[in-house]
Order: sequence, then structure tokens, then C-alpha cells
Amino acid sequence: MTPLPSEERNGSKSRTYDRYKSVVFLKTKERWGGLSNMSGEFPLRVNDVRIRTSEALYQACRFPHMPDVQKLIISQNSPMTAKMRSKPYRKDSRSDWDDVRVRIMRWCLRVKLAQNWKAFGNLLLASRDKPIVEQSRKDAFWGAKPVDDETLVGMNVLGRLLMELREELKSENAEALRFIQPLSITNFMLFGRPIELIEASSGAAPSTTEERLPDRHELSLFDYGECETLPSSLSDVEPFVLPDLAALPDNEWVTPMGTTNKNLNMFALIDAMRMAGNQSNSSNISMIATLACKPAMAVAFMDKAQKADWLRLIGQEAQPLPDNVVSLAKYQQAAADHDWGSVVRLHKESGALIESDDGTWSMGSKFPVSSGMPWMQGRMAIINELLSSISSAEAEQNIVTFIRSVVNGASARSVS
Repeated sequence: MTPLPSEERNGSKSRTYDRYKSVVFLKTKERWGGLSNMSGEFPLRVNDVRIRTSEALYQACRFPHMPDVQKLIISQNSPMTAKMRSKPYRKDSRSDWDDVRVRIMRWCLRVKLAQNWKAFGNLLLASRDKPIVEQSRKDAFWGAKPVDDETLVGMNVLGRLLMELREELKSENAEALRFIQPLSITNFMLFGRPIELIEASSGAAPSTTEERLPDRHELSLFDYGECETLPSSLSDVEPFVLPDLAALPDNEWVTPMGTTNKNLNMFALIDAMRMAGNQSNSSNISMIATLACKPAMAVAFMDKAQKADWLRLIGQEAQPLPDNVVSLAKYQQAAADHDWGSVVRLHKESGALIESDDGTWSMGSKFPVSSGMPWMQGRMAIINELLSSISSAEAEQNIVTFIRSVVNGASARSVS
């Protein structure tokens, strides 16, 4: 995407619309009312929680640190009541709400489409190429206010997000919209659990699905924070930097509670490729990702002091115990992990991950800039340092020997 000029960040530039040349929505029962977040025609499901409207989902996202408030909002039968229920708690909204609200709204609309593929998709496409405008009496940020019978003026951020989504739906990559990745922002949670990948097949979407890669930077056209531009390629991204471990608090790199194995593998693939770079051997990437997903196995390459730091930062899952490592038979046979295979396929089919005839992997133009997960990136920085001075063959042998020692109990005793 082309970054907007600085005055348009977060939609801050007002626009003028001709009512009779635009698709204008106000009331949910009118022709275009389904475009409103207040519409009850398009229910959603996130983390197996049924949510009646995109408005309720958006309001709940204000309070990831207050699951009881989220439950109160989502339990309301009316979207307007859900919005009103959130008002007494607005002062306690997540501290970065103004910075992330457009990204969250964009995500909510994508979930609405993915889980109501035919009905909501047809409504969007029926608007053809006309401007989409939310008419509002008070809100000139998300909508536009009427100034006379023909003219509406406002930032119309919601309408612009809908137009952006419509253009993607009309593109050759429309099928990619059926799977929606959780946003790469801190504390993106529902009812105390990290929000998971949204699969169209788990909601009201058609059963024939194709998984979707996350957008390269998960930003809408209206949300660029304090950056004038976004990285145009991976070469523009800061390299992994080895952190000062002593300065990090205990459990800083623990896998967040509720992170699914599929998301864990996705984060690992993204950051492993970013760390290794283009023309990387696929087996090496798989090994790097395995060490990040199963941090106990990285102990195979550490001295006593390194082990102590690793265990302090990651906790129980880094303990060299049988339940924390891949079985020797599975590792030696390169047995396919279902979720790892699914994530790799997702990236290949989207064109983000390119595999050459000799088995090397490269990053296509759609490859995500990063996982956005500091705990995964921290692990990767250490793994990169550990593996930088040894060959792939040596690394493989170290892992095999380590797995055997764990099974025999020797490694666990050495760090107890």
C-alpha cells in the first residue's frame, strides 16, 4: 500500500461527498443498512464466542484487560445497548486505543466478511465503484455529516475501510480474505485469551476455503502511527538484534496463554525466514522454527550460563523434559507437523513463500514483515547467535544427541 501524506494519518483529512453519487447508509433497515456495524444480519464468531454484531466486537476490543466488561458488552441483544454499555468504562480503554482503533475496525470488518462471505460480500459488490459513506449526525471521524440535502462532509473512515475491503474483494486475491490473522498488537485478547486465526469455515462462510496470509504490515490506509512510510521490502526492516538478557524481566519470552499451535508455527516461520533471509534451505528453516516453538530443544546448543538465562526468560516450556521436545523418531523421520505443514502451505499458495527446485525458500512480495511478537523475535535472536558458528550437520547431530539425553534423563539432571 502507498502511505498517505502525514495529514491523512488515522483518517484525519475531511472529504466531501455527493449523496446522490454515493452509497450512503444510516439506518440498518434501509437498502445499505447491512454496511453498518449496527446491523444484526451478520453475526460473528471469535475464539468460539458468538458475537451478534461487528459493533459489539469492536467495542469489546477496547478492553482486553477487562474480560468481565467484554462479556457485558457481548452479552447485549442490541448493538446500540452494547455500545452504551461500554461508555462508563471508556476512560479505562486500552492505553493505545487511539493508535490502534482503525486497525481494529479494519480487522472487525474483515471478520464480518469472512464469516458472512456470500451475504456481506454481495452487499459490498453491489455498491459497485461508488463512494461508500456512513451518514452521521455527530461523528465526522467514522462517518460524514450532512451539510445540506445533497452534501456530506467528514473523514468517513468507516466508509473508506469498506471501500478498501470492496476493492480487495474484487481483486484476483479475493479468496485470501477468508482467513484473517489476529492483529500484531499487544494484548489482543477476548475473555482473557489471545484472539486466534479466524477461519471462514468456522463461521457462516462457504465451506470451500483458502487460507489467508496476514497483510504485510497489518495497517489500513488510515493508520501509520508515527511512521512517514512503511517498509517496502524485508531489506528495509531492522535486523534481529541480540538483546541484553540481564535487562529483561523473568518470563519475558513465555508463550502467551492461549496461543494456538498453528499461530505459534506461523510466527516462527515468519521470523525464521526474516532471520535467515532469501535462498534459505527449507530444512534449516524448519529446524530454526522447531527450536523457537520447542525452546527446550535450544538448550542443546547452550552453556550453563546461557541455559540459566533461557530458562529464566521462557520458564517451564524451556525445561529439557520429554514432554517439551520432539520425539527422536519424529525428528529423524522428518515427520510432518500438521500445523507447520498448514502454515507453510498457506504461505506458498499465496505466493508469499517461494520454493525453488533445489528446496530453497525465498520471500515473495507478500511475505509479512515480521510476526510482531517480541517474545518470538527474542527467541530468534538467541537461536541465530547459537547457530551462527556451526554447520547444519553439526546442529542436526547436536539435536539428536540432546533428544536422546532428555529421554534418558541426563539433561534434566544437569540443569536441576
